[in-house]
Amino acid sequence: MNAMEKEQPGSVEPDVLLTSVLTSVPFGIMVLSPEGMIIHANLIARDLLALSPRPDDITGTKIIDYLQQFPRFEEELSVYFNKPVPVCSFEPGVFNDRYLEITIHQYHNGFVMTVNDVTELKELESSSVQAIISAQEKERRRLAREIHDGIAPLLSTAKLELDLFLEVLKAQDKDIPDERLLNIRNTIDAISVDLRNLSHRLMPRLLEEFGLLSALQNMVNRLDTTTRSRIEFFCNLRPGERAEKEIELNIFRCCQEMMANAIKHADAEKITVQLIKHDKSIVLMVEDDGIGFNPEGLDPEGEGIGLLNIETRARTLNGEFLLESVKGRGTLISIELPV
Repeated sequence: MNAMEKEQPGSVEPDVLLTSVLTSVPFGIMVLSPEGMIIHANLIARDLLALSPRPDDITGTKIIDYLQQFPRFEEELSVYFNKPVPVCSFEPGVFNDRYLEITIHQYHNGFVMTVNDVTELKELESSSVQAIISAQEKERRRLAREIHDGIAPLLSTAKLELDLFLEVLKAQDKDIPDERLLNIRNTIDAISVDLRNLSHRLMPRLLEEFGLLSALQNMVNRLDTTTRSRIEFFCNLRPGERAEKEIELNIFRCCQEMMANAIKHADAEKITVQLIKHDKSIVLMVEDDGIGFNPEGLDPEGEGIGLLNIETRARTLNGEFLLESVKGRGTLISIELPV
């Protein structure tokens, strides 16, 4: 070996350098062949993906083979390997009770896959959203009390005084502008009805006093008689059966939003509402036979904000959200919450 071929002082073999880098990074990292075979994987990646702690046990095997217990990642990675792009980040998902975020970088002779544990971030995000929802519900309760205990009684008093005034004028055989006074009385009646409905929407007393079954049944009956859509309601809860207040309130709010969407946008002839309680979960499902839509075309800041609110409520309670819609063939929206 001549002087040029001699190993330079302080130089490191490439494999040793790669192993050192893989070991020192604070996240999971794997080097994959063009066929998705594992070439290198650091300890963090092996731990997050529940792989053998011994590198020799997994080297040369396909990463897909280890993700069969998580069909979503397995399917997405299979699609990616068939048609890769330079960089692809997958939506975080639950794997072995942890939220994992996977990103793949394509390079000239294979792939580098990073695996991040974002469980703490997800929990922080969830707690922040729950705090916002809790604050919103607290403000709704306050407004509902203000209407019920403050404005509504004043309107009732005004209506009573107007009725007494009309009776006095009638008893005195005075000529009174019947039409104008009756219009005023009818206006007060209309305002009272609107305020009562607003108060119930802000914080339905039936929900607080009698539970989810009574509150949803009342909502469905009211909408069935005041809208052109025929609404059917199925529920396997027993009368008086209660769930946790937070569960009941969020299901009620989600149903309000689902029904509003179906009535305002679906142009549906029939809407079916189902509330089914299982041993470990409770499912709310609203289906319509309306015009349907393309879920991917929704603007999350516009017409899609209601659906986003439903999904957010479900996710913050560790639940699942499902949306299925096809143009001309109706829409199905459901949430499933653990109980």
